[in-house]
Amino acid sequence: MTDSRLAASDRLTPSTPSTPRTQPMPDGGWTVNRTMLERPETVRVFNALGIDACCGGMQTLATAAADVGVPLADLLATLAGAAA
Repeated sequence: MTDSRLAASDRLTPSTPSTPRTQPMPDGGWTVNRTMLERPETVRVFNALGIDACCGGMQTLATAAADVGVPLADLLATLAGAAA
């Protein structure tokens, strides 16, 4: 049973490891949870920055970046580097 409180973008199935570059890269509108679901290699970036997926996973990357004082462009570049 799916939780109706989740945004449709957070209920996507994760990408398969054989096709990581065919998936879109995160943008500021993605949630932390969606990013970790589709790009599991980004978890270490969130951990290093102290971005919490448990309590803050439903926030957008833009909000999460602002909350930890990191420019969104820097966060997105770091996430892209982790996914490369």
